[in-house]
Amino acid sequence: MADANTIDINVTSLLENADFLRYVLDADAGQRQQWHRFEQEHPCWQPAIERAKYILLHLDEMGSVLSEEEIESLRQRISSMLGE
Repeated sequence: MADANTIDINVTSLLENADFLRYVLDADAGQRQQWHRFEQEHPCWQPAIERAKYILLHLDEMGSVLSEEEIESLRQRISSMLGE
C-alpha cells in the first residue's frame, strides 16, 4: 500500500500529464484505453488516479485542498495542454 506522501507525488504527476488531462476531461477513447491498461498494470496508482480525477472534475470545490493560486495555475495548464 502506498503511503500518503507517495500518493500526493503521484497525484501531482498525473495533474501535470497532458494525456491524463485528456483522458479525464475530453473522454478521449484512446486515452481511456491507455489509462485503463495502466490502472490494471499498476494497481498501486489507483488511489492517486482517483484523487487526481476528483480534483479535475471538482476543481471549483477545491478551495479547501488547494490554494487559489494552485487552482488558477492548474486551470491555465489544463487550457494550455488541451489547446483551449
